[in-house]
Amino acid sequence: MVSRKSVCVVGAGNLGPAMAAHMACLGYDISLTNRTESKLDPLKENNLKILLRVLESEGKISEQLAALDYAGPLEQAVEGRDVIMLCVPATAHKGFVQRLAPMMTPNQLLVLHPGQMFGALEAYRMLLDINPKLGEGVAVAEIESSLLTSRATAITDVYVSAIKRHLGIATMPACHHDRTLACMGDYTQYLVSRDTVLDTSLMDLNAVVHPIITLLNAGSIDRGATFNYYQEGVTPMVGDVLERCDAERLQLAKALGCGQLPNIVEWVIEEYSASGAHGSTLYDLLTSNHAYDKCVAPTKLYTRYIWEDLPTGVIPMVLLGQQYGIDMPIMTTFWNLAKVMFKRDWLDDAITLQHIGLGDLSLDQLKRYLRDGIMPIA
Repeated sequence: MVSRKSVCVVGAGNLGPAMAAHMACLGYDISLTNRTESKLDPLKENNLKILLRVLESEGKISEQLAALDYAGPLEQAVEGRDVIMLCVPATAHKGFVQRLAPMMTPNQLLVLHPGQMFGALEAYRMLLDINPKLGEGVAVAEIESSLLTSRATAITDVYVSAIKRHLGIATMPACHHDRTLACMGDYTQYLVSRDTVLDTSLMDLNAVVHPIITLLNAGSIDRGATFNYYQEGVTPMVGDVLERCDAERLQLAKALGCGQLPNIVEWVIEEYSASGAHGSTLYDLLTSNHAYDKCVAPTKLYTRYIWEDLPTGVIPMVLLGQQYGIDMPIMTTFWNLAKVMFKRDWLDDAITLQHIGLGDLSLDQLKRYLRDGIMPIA
């Protein structure tokens, strides 16, 4: 390793323990914390050991026993750590950032994993508002998707069905991105730098995929049917709708002057070919992806694929398109369908430029702010 880095992983759901174990096996010093601290008790009773099982490309499962340094309250878990990595639902970011801001130091890097739409931008603004002493050195990075496709059978036993190796990462402000790469150490082998956090925001493919699959399978989910979410929930027609919705995302990215971003078919090929995904359409790729073999559909219709991905992905994209004159009819249609079905619009929960306090910036002003973190003078 270039240097031995210390990381606090926040969140003990499916992703957090897997990330903690994977990074520990790569030589990082890892602490793990969770909002409900009692969830960490089995880990403490197991001497901070996590069994990491990884599905390899040839179909075999490798096993490693990872040893963490600490598991406990947030205050102790973050102290002295180079990186604080949030592995929690996007709807929980705000609460954790509010708690973290008073205890963070300027040299600590906050990483949202994943960031969702405008996640790093909102966190950056909050950190400075709550703790101005962080000053110009504060930096928030975001990874565009979950690096590990994982399920935790227990906090001490995690199963990883795929490790993505070309995920985008960006930093708010972009002028601190070299620092992000240094803090992440050898983990940069799995990451690709994107220009700004606007690029990683617009790589929120959960916003494209999850609400549409869920709503187009509403009858089966509402009846309590058991089926594979991707391999059975995606038909050729559903896959075609997803691809056309993704084209709207890319149209928005192009209009906003983002870097060259991959479409969803290119992205799945890049990240999941090693897991067996093959074919020329999204339907082919999703239904042949062995990393999704155990991805069972949600048991309730009001799932995080709705209550998380609409306000932190779909709605911000649609409203951003409206702000800059880009029509997004497919994404708008599914938001409208969800409003009818669930009798709410999620606008109060949506992360938008207006919500963050940047709604009055021109596109050029916004892009400068993303680069240097300095608000333009009115």
